[in-house]
Amino acid sequence: MLIEYWLENTMRIFIDGDACSMKKIKQKFGAKENAEVVTVVSIENCTDIHPKPNTIVVDSTPQAADIEIFNRMKQGDIVITKDYGLASLVLGKNGKAMSPNGFIYTRKNIGMLLQQRYVNGVLRSESVRKKKRKAKHQPPIRSA
Repeated sequence: MLIEYWLENTMRIFIDGDACSMKKIKQKFGAKENAEVVTVVSIENCTDIHPKPNTIVVDSTPQAADIEIFNRMKQGDIVITKDYGLASLVLGKNGKAMSPNGFIYTRKNIGMLLQQRYVNGVLRSESVRKKKRKAKHQPPIRSA
């Protein structure tokens, strides 16, 4: 299978701790002898008082974990994330990106996934605007 081939030829696996459940992923991939598993998580999502080895804790600024992963990863490394934006950056750096459930991001499918994310965001913001407008024009509720 493609995932096993990747693991045999990979130096490091980065886990986006802000977007993934780390425990199951580490159990699945951590047993591979030739792959170093590195978890990157923001301080807001870090549940351990004393982070484990191979865990990098970053500050709480938006996208800090993604930027740290992107800066540290090299060609051929695997990044496990649910974040399409990070996956796109990884692919641009000739890395390999996959979701926690095993979906492999490729140059062929990442554009469509990013477009879908954009459209969904526009639709969400439109529905919020309509709800706010509707609530603004309704008469106030009076209590007895």
